[in-house]
Amino acid sequence: MKKLFLISFITTILIGCGGKNNKITEEYLVGNWDCNYTFFVYDNNSKGYKEENKESFSSGLEKIDGKLFSEGKQVPFEKAFTTWKSSTKISGYDVTNDVVATKNSDNEFLITIKSDAYNNSNGEKTLRKSEMLCTRIK
Repeated sequence: MKKLFLISFITTILIGCGGKNNKITEEYLVGNWDCNYTFFVYDNNSKGYKEENKESFSSGLEKIDGKLFSEGKQVPFEKAFTTWKSSTKISGYDVTNDVVATKNSDNEFLITIKSDAYNNSNGEKTLRKSEMLCTRIK
């Protein structure tokens, strides 16, 4: 019984729960992508996010000398395609950003950014969210 549990435990660690690798890597990003960027603002009346604006674009990413580039400009991988949080003060506002990067499949990823801005002078709080859903161009 102990041996069976140990084999199951090791197998779970090696392949991960569900066996799915959803981490975005620089190698995964190399190629051409169609992206839809949607901006939302929090609506206090409905207590939910309301779509404010939507943009679509195509982008190509390539790796040169171990660095990620798009249209000849280096892309900061750690800030653009990983999950992270930050807090800062900008012009009287306390701003918190929560970024979540998710690999949905081998051909699709989603970047979600939630921003909270608190105005220190009048106590007003603004909540915004943006989602960038990209699909690989084959």
